[in-house]
Amino acid sequence: MRLICGVRALLLITIVTSPSCMTTEVGNPTGSLGDLSVEERVSDNRDNLSQRAGWKTAVASEQTVFLSISFRDAMNGIASGSSEYYFVTADGGMTWKKHKIRERNFESEEGEYSLVLSAVSSSGSIYAIGALENSGSAIFSARAPNDPWNIDDKYLRQSLNDLSVIGDQAWVVGNGERFGYVLKTLDGIEWEKVWESNEHSLAGVSFLNESVGWAVGGDGAILHTVDGGRTWTAQQSKQKENLLSVAFADPQNGYAVGVKGTILHTSNGGRTWEKQLSGTDNSLIRVAVAGSDVAWAIGQDRMLLQTTDGGVNWKKSPLPSELNEYDANIYDITISGKKVWLATQSRIMVLEINR
Repeated sequence: MRLICGVRALLLITIVTSPSCMTTEVGNPTGSLGDLSVEERVSDNRDNLSQRAGWKTAVASEQTVFLSISFRDAMNGIASGSSEYYFVTADGGMTWKKHKIRERNFESEEGEYSLVLSAVSSSGSIYAIGALENSGSAIFSARAPNDPWNIDDKYLRQSLNDLSVIGDQAWVVGNGERFGYVLKTLDGIEWEKVWESNEHSLAGVSFLNESVGWAVGGDGAILHTVDGGRTWTAQQSKQKENLLSVAFADPQNGYAVGVKGTILHTSNGGRTWEKQLSGTDNSLIRVAVAGSDVAWAIGQDRMLLQTTDGGVNWKKSPLPSELNEYDANIYDITISGKKVWLATQSRIMVLEINR
């Protein structure tokens, strides 16, 4: 078994592979955000988003490296990253409000918190996996942005790598020293280890509904569940490269991406997977779908790929001009409605798409 080491979402796009372990190197951004209100309105981009074409900045912060962007529907989303501040929208990204987990406490042994992957549940709760700066991995949750946060630190010495939320249920995949496992919650507070394996290390997870999901990991592993994560069946990827992310448009059509530019596609629910030509050797860390034929992937060295024909052709997509100017990396991607969202080093970017 090839282990996948480190907190998956703490990617600053420096991906290192070796025969025994795939690791990610993490930057350590510094700086104070000053005396910011917990509910400061960060931006109002109604004119920018509705009247201008191309990539636009939705949220900008010089102090926060944005590692996560997700939407539960077309209106409600959350962005978070390498600080205890996070940003919430309830109007499709037109406006964002800034919140924080707690006041800074530089004397704390744990150091600052980071929400490196976050999502909003159907009831408005926030679930996240992240890090305690001087300790390790943790699971974070709050009933609402202004409510007190629950922090589950039982996983400090383990690696929490990906998060998937459907309704109010959520799943996390992680790795111990010699095993991979799946955690599940119904409320974000109590987490149950519903599955573990000493054969597979896990890096990515995606659920299509409360029963059906997929997980990917080391040595080309692809696992499938139809009972909410209680049992998993291995699917044949025909690959040995580490896979990092998986996404499905519907029960039949899905994509998985990984190191060395690996892209796999299925049109039959994963019974068979076929390798597609990505045109790059850069490691791909995240894939997002906007239908059976339209998908995007991001990767090492600011790689941004797009297909509109089910992966027959993958093409490099032009980067937002701000990324060229500031030499920023891309850490997460999601698609909500007719918008593609990027989490980058200092800003959340959005692009209107036709599909």
